[in-house]
Amino acid sequence: MATREAIGIDKVEPYSKVIKAGGFIFVKSHIGYDYETGEYPPDIGGQTTNTLDHLERALQSAGSSIGAAVRVAVFLADIDRDFDGMNVAFRAYFDERGVVEQPSRTTIGVPLSWPQILVQMDLIAVG
Repeated sequence: MATREAIGIDKVEPYSKVIKAGGFIFVKSHIGYDYETGEYPPDIGGQTTNTLDHLERALQSAGSSIGAAVRVAVFLADIDRDFDGMNVAFRAYFDERGVVEQPSRTTIGVPLSWPQILVQMDLIAVG
């Protein structure tokens, strides 16, 4: 029987922020606001970087790092406009952390919850 550990259980929403199970870490989706100001950068590069920062913090809470990510799901509010900018920021984020093998990735265009949100991501990492 596989063990399962919930980390950062949300007190309001009916989900866990991070689950460790079966040798993997599953991180709920995050968006690109700035932790310190609560503001959203107006550009896809800034929101992509912030979103990955949030995901990395979640992984750190589980004793892991962004280098352990094996799959990332990316949701873009305007895929035609923002794909290239997201892709550049995404690659740079992993490159700056010395991650040679980028995680697999699915990227789709989808309406997001609020107009200021340009990108949302979740991920799976080895744990």
